[in-house]
Amino acid sequence: FTNSKKRPGDQAIERERVNKVIELLRSIHGDERLLMMTYLGIYFHDYGKALNQGDDNYASARLTRSFVDRLVEVDILSQIEADIIVGITEQHTDFGAVHFFSSHPGRIYRYIEEHNLSQDEFLPPSMILYVADSGGAGDGMITNELLNNAVWLSNEANFRKLASEYGRRGFAVRR
Repeated sequence: FTNSKKRPGDQAIERERVNKVIELLRSIHGDERLLMMTYLGIYFHDYGKALNQGDDNYASARLTRSFVDRLVEVDILSQIEADIIVGITEQHTDFGAVHFFSSHPGRIYRYIEEHNLSQDEFLPPSMILYVADSGGAGDGMITNELLNNAVWLSNEANFRKLASEYGRRGFAVRR
């Protein structure tokens, strides 16, 4: 994880931080249903871009909704599973922007509440996508801070606390 020939400004990734993300992924692997939702969320997160339907998370979410609703109709997915997959897809850019203060965790929290989702089922897959998507954005995009954020935000109590803190400090909630 460290590179002796680093470019100036590159950061050595700490093994302990990587291992915590691996632990998070392993916790998902222990639940076949959660793993399936994680994979579908990762697969569809840029669906709109791939089909030239838009370069935003909402275009991907609309296309994903269309697909997963058909799976609900034939009893392959439950409605909750479909909502989690669409949510992972729709909210992935908000998770990526929270630590830059260009998004509000309240938007994500509201989606979870409006769809009556379990944060324990929604947050870990979202964090795996957060890390994977950041890594796909280019060299140097995965940092120790990003890995820490992913593990910290995967915890329901931490996420609720962050969403509450944003609300108290008056950060704008946009939808």
